[in-house]
Amino acid sequence: GSHTCLELIQASQKKEKECDSDGAGGNGGGGEGSDYRVVVIDTLDNSSEESLKRVRELTGCAPDKIAFRNCDIRDGPGLR
Repeated sequence: GSHTCLELIQASQKKEKECDSDGAGGNGGGGEGSDYRVVVIDTLDNSSEESLKRVRELTGCAPDKIAFRNCDIRDGPGLR
């Protein structure tokens, strides 16, 4: 869960830095103009939203870059 979020965000931030350094530009990374968004779907049965707060702190990403839905992935109507 939170480790995957951390890896996804860090990979996106690394990609943005690589694009910036080679002059290619783009917005695939972790900056304000980037277009990524990690969506976390969890029932919090064995975790808490505190872990997402820590991911935001570790990566320095904007709060809107991690969306959270408290529902079961098997709950189709709950995912809409």
